[in-house]
Amino acid sequence: MKHQNILMRKIHKIINKFKELNIFTGLILLIALPLLGLIDLSIEKFYNQLHNYRQAIKIDNITNLNVVIDNFIHNLQRERGMSHMYLGRSNKKSEENLMTFQKESDNALRNLREWRNYLSEQKYDLAELDNLLYKTEQIDSIRAQIFQKKINIFEVFSFYTGLIHDFVNYKSKLIKQIENKEVITLLFENFITFELREVFGQERALISYLVATKNQKGNEEIKNELYDIINAQNIIEDLFLKLADRENVDYYKNTVMKMNFEQIRQWYINQNSTNDLEQKWWDIATLRISYLNFILQKNVNKIMDISQHIKKKSQEKLFISSVQLVATFIITLLIILKFKNYIEKQIFHDILTELPNRRFLKKHLPCILNQAERYSKPFSILILDIDDFKRINDTYGHDIGDILLQKLAKVIKRNLRKSDLPVRIGGEEFLIILPNTNIEDTVKVSDRIRKAFSEIEIEVNGEIVKTTLSGGIASYEKGLDFDTLYKRADIALYRAKSLGKNRIEVYELNSTGGQS
Repeated sequence: MKHQNILMRKIHKIINKFKELNIFTGLILLIALPLLGLIDLSIEKFYNQLHNYRQAIKIDNITNLNVVIDNFIHNLQRERGMSHMYLGRSNKKSEENLMTFQKESDNALRNLREWRNYLSEQKYDLAELDNLLYKTEQIDSIRAQIFQKKINIFEVFSFYTGLIHDFVNYKSKLIKQIENKEVITLLFENFITFELREVFGQERALISYLVATKNQKGNEEIKNELYDIINAQNIIEDLFLKLADRENVDYYKNTVMKMNFEQIRQWYINQNSTNDLEQKWWDIATLRISYLNFILQKNVNKIMDISQHIKKKSQEKLFISSVQLVATFIITLLIILKFKNYIEKQIFHDILTELPNRRFLKKHLPCILNQAERYSKPFSILILDIDDFKRINDTYGHDIGDILLQKLAKVIKRNLRKSDLPVRIGGEEFLIILPNTNIEDTVKVSDRIRKAFSEIEIEVNGEIVKTTLSGGIASYEKGLDFDTLYKRADIALYRAKSLGKNRIEVYELNSTGGQS
């Protein structure tokens, strides 16, 4: 499907650029790709159900259009037959019947135009139907000539039969727009039934004319046309019997075929012309056609039942797939956010102490410097280093060293504000950035941390292990880069170590160290 191709192209594009991504984005992508696949499956399922629902609506619309067209065709067939009878021998009754049929044809045409307008609003392509409707505008002219008897029977037959044939062909094209096999089978059977009904209607029209014009000149030509129609009937009837539903075939054999129509038509063609014979022929021929109308209506009812079933099922599944799609998006978002927080913690935080690491500092440092530079807000940095840490690791093991690091991290957290930023630089060294804090306040904070840490004791095999902290402080000055600031704090730390440890020194300009 189209949306799948677009999604796959995007995924390939992301994969091709994977090496250009930072670690965080890369890990998020590795998590997101399977989730994108899950979303894609949910979208595909949603679109499939949406397609089924639209197809059910399309079945409804096309079936209804077929019914409306068939109603118009049926009325044209009656109008054609009665026009032939009227041209054969006009009388008051045939004229009244013809005018009634013409009125019903007009009503059917009006319904067809209304249905056409409805489908136009649904964005259906109706160009071919519009061409057919344009041809119907000639009906009034043909009718006027019929009543004035300024048109011959072949012109009337040709006009009505040609118009009906065009509409029947259009109905066959509508079938191709349906995807459901069961519906296609029923529509195709209806199409064959339409064709059979049409040749029955043609026969009814021509024999009506023959009965009304018994022994008149020119009837031999009409009889030749009639025999061609009868041959066509036999061919279409054989096709209907092969392709139609077994129940419809049985019904056809028990109704139409039992009428023995070959004898009936010959009897009416060879009898003397009377009004009574004309009406009897019309009634018998119309009865045969009505049997086909019953089959047509039965198939339409089946199609509508199938359509309703598909629509109901697709609506239910569409609702479920919609809920699943929304749920998938929500779950995916929650998973990504969850993993985002987890991965961010893994990448930007020290696993042992759970303090931010160098990557975190590198990410947030530009913002800190920008704030200090733009708003002239001072900040200080404090570097802390555990005294004699290597000796403790060598003597008591790295596990004890790790415990000391974790305890120091907790001490640091307890003595800082939310706005302060503690960072584990590496090993036993920690950096603390204190925004909006001058040297004096920084010294107070650092001294609290130093004293609290010096009180920590760890028992190892009956022996008490404890140590101290040394630190160096430097204060930010406008225009100063962070590397220089860090070096200043490091110089102060070095001075603290050289002066005996367990102390905090402040960097002073114009000196190589600091004072406590």
